[in-house]
Amino acid sequence: RARSRAPRRASRAAPVRASGATYDEVFDGATGQMIQTLSQSTETVSAGGLEWSYRLGVPEEGVEAKPNKVVLVHGAGALAFTFSKLMRELQTRGYICVAPDMPGHGATSKPPPANFAYDLRAYQTALESFLDEMDLGTSEDSQIDLVVSGFFTSQAALLF
Repeated sequence: RARSRAPRRASRAAPVRASGATYDEVFDGATGQMIQTLSQSTETVSAGGLEWSYRLGVPEEGVEAKPNKVVLVHGAGALAFTFSKLMRELQTRGYICVAPDMPGHGATSKPPPANFAYDLRAYQTALESFLDEMDLGTSEDSQIDLVVSGFFTSQAALLF
């Protein structure tokens, strides 16, 4: 959903862009060979006073990218990696996917409770900062589709 915002600061991270698809090499039990499979890269960005880790998946070359990006938000106790297979399916259909590790999870910052309340408002504010920094869902030309799973941390996404 598009939101109107105050003008952004001049020095900010570039919107989500990827140079090309990422692949993993895995063993194919049917053929006994190592094969390349579509995957995601792991990226980092600073937003809202936190260091965020996120998975970025882009379509393969030759697949037309859809206009909306997909943001996948995990629940408490999960990781962005939780969405890797779903992201692969979305990538094959032309979607650019972004799945952040929420604060206190995965490789994203784990600030002490004195600095981060670990409540719904804190997660909502943190996610909003991440989305703003990534230029996701913050204007008419950056519409997103949202996928949420689990409880608590993902509820912040539903309030976005």
